[in-house]
Amino acid sequence: LLKKHQVVIVKADTGSGKSTQVPKFLLESGLAAGGRIGVTEPRRLAAMSIADRLREELKDENLVSTRIRFLEEGPKDAPIKVMTDGILLQEFRRDRLFKMYSAIMVDEAHERSLNIDILLGIFKGVLKERPEFRLVIASATLDAKLFEKFYENSAVLEAEGRMYPVQIIFADPQENSSKSKGDSGLVEEARDAILALEEERKDHLLCFLPTERDIQDLSAELIQKLDDKKFDVLSLFGRMSPREQKKVFQNSGKTRIVLATNIAETSLTIPGIAYVVDTGMARVSRYNPQTRIQGLPVEKI
Repeated sequence: LLKKHQVVIVKADTGSGKSTQVPKFLLESGLAAGGRIGVTEPRRLAAMSIADRLREELKDENLVSTRIRFLEEGPKDAPIKVMTDGILLQEFRRDRLFKMYSAIMVDEAHERSLNIDILLGIFKGVLKERPEFRLVIASATLDAKLFEKFYENSAVLEAEGRMYPVQIIFADPQENSSKSKGDSGLVEEARDAILALEEERKDHLLCFLPTERDIQDLSAELIQKLDDKKFDVLSLFGRMSPREQKKVFQNSGKTRIVLATNIAETSLTIPGIAYVVDTGMARVSRYNPQTRIQGLPVEKI
């Protein structure tokens, strides 16, 4: 498809491997001969974990470099460069046609952040000026037809992920109606669900919470209630340092309970998770054109 089309839109399920495999295909196709292959991720943690995975699979540390705010890893001339979309936007100020790159993959395009939307508009001009340039747009839940209409000479590629049997259990609203509503109720309900699941069969668990404050409150409660010799309670949110974020991937021999914002839903795959507790709330980036303010209200999913 890349030989025939300038733009390929990859629509594939979460966990199908698009973030780690497509950059390897671009490298194997020989595109790196004309310039570097850029891969953008909306979050710093995703950029780091995907770069680490690529180094591991390619068995060569020199083929991949990572660039996020305040951190640069790998050789400057590595054929694959994994970065956040904000970094690529900064580079545009110096290099209006992205001359350094022969191909760019915009991953997690469904996040539709201001950075991603601006980049998608910029690429329209770059594609006209540079017929040899290739753009791959990858996403789990993308309106592929919309992007196909936006870009001339584009093709859509759909790939399936592996589906595992999932049992969904809804918490009983009757049980919780007596509890105080609001955020405090949310943390209590999540705590009760986690403790009930871990009593049944100890296994790695991921819990989605809307805010950093909720994560800290629940973490404190779980540390009191659970045996620290058997359980590791780990937090995961965007503002943490890269070193702290990487702890969720490390195997300590204990059962991991990861308390995360929706960073763990859209940007990375945490291996070995058997249970997911979802509070059904998340912070969503909303831009209000009347006030020209971008906010992060907590909303029902």
